[in-house]
Amino acid sequence: MIRKKIRKVPKAPRISSGIIPEGGATANQEVLASGEYYPDRTLVPLILQPFVSYKDAVTGKSVDNALPELTNGQWYRLDGSNRSLGLCDATKISMSQTGTDANGDVITVFSVVSAPGSADYGRLTVRENVPAGHNITYIFTAVLSTDGRPIREFFDTRCDTIFEYPDIEFDNNSTAIYDPLHGEQYYSLNPSLTIDYPVTWKWMSYHEMEGGWVELGTTPLDWAVDKVGDGIKINRKKMQDMIMLRCLAEVTVDGTSVYLEKIVSHTRIMPSFEYDVIRVGEFPDDVDAFAPYAEIKTGNETVTDVSEFLIEWLNSSNLVVATGINPTIRLSSLGADGVYYLRVRDRGGFAAITDDGKLLTSADALLLDRSKV
Repeated sequence: MIRKKIRKVPKAPRISSGIIPEGGATANQEVLASGEYYPDRTLVPLILQPFVSYKDAVTGKSVDNALPELTNGQWYRLDGSNRSLGLCDATKISMSQTGTDANGDVITVFSVVSAPGSADYGRLTVRENVPAGHNITYIFTAVLSTDGRPIREFFDTRCDTIFEYPDIEFDNNSTAIYDPLHGEQYYSLNPSLTIDYPVTWKWMSYHEMEGGWVELGTTPLDWAVDKVGDGIKINRKKMQDMIMLRCLAEVTVDGTSVYLEKIVSHTRIMPSFEYDVIRVGEFPDDVDAFAPYAEIKTGNETVTDVSEFLIEWLNSSNLVVATGINPTIRLSSLGADGVYYLRVRDRGGFAAITDDGKLLTSADALLLDRSKV
């Protein structure tokens, strides 16, 4: 007779485990031009929280959080560029490692909850940015004290390279108003990129007579604008009532051409003004002419340079009998009533003189006149 004894082996608990990330996106993004990270893990750390739960196969009892039952917890860091090391002392995370954050302050790169029995045992705080183009794997190992079973979980993160596209900016206002009484004669505008990429600049101007946009300097209508280096210079004493320009940038981003543009406008606007006649009184019968004086004011300021104004003196028949700020007017030009009027107008910006839609020139120079008078 052969005797056998049946040994019952306790069923192992069914374990569920993993790593839950906290702190936003699990992947970094590095901006190629600036070297900045989004999010910057030195300022916004990545939190890796292990979880372990199990169900006793015999009793059916469930333990939703078995982290307090873990021992010998350890984190490892495997760089995707050097996976051959495996789990060894070279890849074990040191909780004493320090670094600097984006503000230059000293920080602890890794910290972990290691107190036995803790409800968030093994919780790892990561304050490092993954190198661009790399994958990093964080590995958590521990032992479940209930039955001595080992726990090993992996969490992968990476860094993607992104290209932040630049914008055009200027060293002066791109939308400007010229006050012909107080503004400086010349106005310069120089472009640059918000991010330093290889760039080629081009300027265009808008003219209805040319059918729209043309390259700056290719038409005589650009008489008031010169291209200087990468920028432009406007002679505002000679400008039209409005100048419209387009600044174009061909930018090379990671070997690809990207095209940017900004519209530039410059408008001549005369400030409000008032005028009156001074230095005029009664005249003896034998006087046949007089010299009135026109005073022009803007606010409380008397205008001394009147070149931007057309000053006209008229008789009661609305005929111009003299021009200028202090002309000599013959009494006979006024008629029997002796009445005269002063009219002052803004001369406006410059405009090209045309004949039947064609530009008029003299000695190869464009003929110009004022736009409003």
